[in-house]
Amino acid sequence: MKTETTFGIKPVALTVLLFSALALLLAFVYGATQNSVESGIRESAKAVLAGAMDKPPAIGERIILSNAGWSYAWAFRAGKKGGADEGTVYALRITGNSGPYTGIFYRSVKRGTIFCGLAGVRPGTADAGLYGITGRITDMWIARLDRLEMPEAAK
Repeated sequence: MKTETTFGIKPVALTVLLFSALALLLAFVYGATQNSVESGIRESAKAVLAGAMDKPPAIGERIILSNAGWSYAWAFRAGKKGGADEGTVYALRITGNSGPYTGIFYRSVKRGTIFCGLAGVRPGTADAGLYGITGRITDMWIARLDRLEMPEAAK
């Protein structure tokens, strides 16, 4: 009886050990790459803002939006606090006819929300319409961002 129980426990223990090791590996990879991913998104947002505005705001620290959902994972403080360019930069995954792209939106305290362009596309082809992202889609995201409360860091 004892050997039958041992034979049943070994496969279960090996399976638990395998999944635990996989979870630890994924957590390590996530932790090791998080800073480079954030800096890449920040640099892409800077490039898009520079192409969309004459005087783009400086992108500051990352803002964590509580209760906003997975779509709003990348938000950054922008501009000087109390300045004319104070606001928030959002890097959102938006989907058009050609699949998902990273859309950069700038929400100013004084001017409202605007769509600045797509990150990660070839220079000179920043028109979102070329990638199947119409004005209707960007207007929908602007309306969603306007419904969010401004983060405390950007008030």
